[in-house]
Amino acid sequence: MRISRVDFKNVVELYTKAIPSVARIEKSKTDEVVLTESGQEILKLRKKLAEIPEVREELVSKIKEKILSGEYQIDVEKLAAKLKEWGEF
Repeated sequence: MRISRVDFKNVVELYTKAIPSVARIEKSKTDEVVLTESGQEILKLRKKLAEIPEVREELVSKIKEKILSGEYQIDVEKLAAKLKEWGEF
């Protein structure tokens, strides 16, 4: 293949124009994560779960007050049934 001076100039111009455009495309690329519908649902549920406190302080305070005042009564039959359900016995 023979490249004349004029052709060489055109080839150089083409390369110099092409290189910046490729560089621009690479700069504009960003990482992107696309979740499936079920993945989005799981993410929503995790966010809702994170909003729920691990310890319900209000309930714990009420029970503590009842214990201290002697009002809290343990239903032994119900407790035994729950323990049996969990397989502790």
